[in-house]
Amino acid sequence: MDPVIQGVIVRHSPSEMSPQAERVEPFAECDGGRLQSLLVTHFQLVWRMLRRLGVEVSSVDDEAQQVFVITAEKLHLIEEGKERSFLLGIVYRVAANARRAQVRGREHSDSEAVEVAKDPAPHLDELLGQKRRRELLDEILDQLPFEQRTVLILGELEGMSRSEIAASLELCEGTVASRQRLAKQHFLRLAARYHAQLAPGAGKNDELG
Repeated sequence: MDPVIQGVIVRHSPSEMSPQAERVEPFAECDGGRLQSLLVTHFQLVWRMLRRLGVEVSSVDDEAQQVFVITAEKLHLIEEGKERSFLLGIVYRVAANARRAQVRGREHSDSEAVEVAKDPAPHLDELLGQKRRRELLDEILDQLPFEQRTVLILGELEGMSRSEIAASLELCEGTVASRQRLAKQHFLRLAARYHAQLAPGAGKNDELG
């Protein structure tokens, strides 16, 4: 992972995952329990990726269910050993549709509740630091084009190789490389801007001027 990006990104802990995996249980009996296996193995990944790709917290469970409904319908097309790549391709398309729906139907609220890692008895200063870093990450990612955001998350947060990303998104590796380069440049510019705004004394010159 890029060391500068690593300084901003905070991984979502498993304790933040939705407990509602049973909502897709009706689809888990097909194909000798193969879908059940995919559900158990990859539900947290699907939930986490939907959230990181900008799906609102209130909608993530429903969109995760949609991912596995589509997976159930296409189960016969998934090659052994390529389940994660196939699932992430579905996640990408479901998240893109969900984000478009959010833009069309969003009710403008003052703020969205911030998710905080539920680590056992964290110190207050540590908790506040985690909260602010998560807010910062969400703010930066929200400003990236969706295509750039996707390859950045898959590569930097999920640790996928360029070839794996290309397979998941049905892109050539050259396109993935180009999007990754642009995404990192965009991310680092935004991170530097936020850092300057948060630095002690930021804005004083503007006030004096």
